[in-house]
Amino acid sequence: MRRRIIIVVIIIGAVAYAPWWFSVLLVLGAIWRFDSGYELLIPAAIADLAYGMPAARFFDLAFLATFFTALALTLSKILAKQFFLHL
Repeated sequence: MRRRIIIVVIIIGAVAYAPWWFSVLLVLGAIWRFDSGYELLIPAAIADLAYGMPAARFFDLAFLATFFTALALTLSKILAKQFFLHL
């Protein structure tokens, strides 16, 4: 539990101070490491609230990072059940 909190705090720091791709790599690594990473939606929502703006390509959706993080979490759950990978 303590490790998860520390990792989320590190990801929030990366959202604030690191390039976007570094934050994405940290989130993808955390999704791979943890079986349920719903707390990873918090840094994504913070990134969207701080830096997000509606994108015309995505139907004027302002919360792109939150949407794609939720999509990655959902796909990782489906793939883990499909391939019987429980990490």
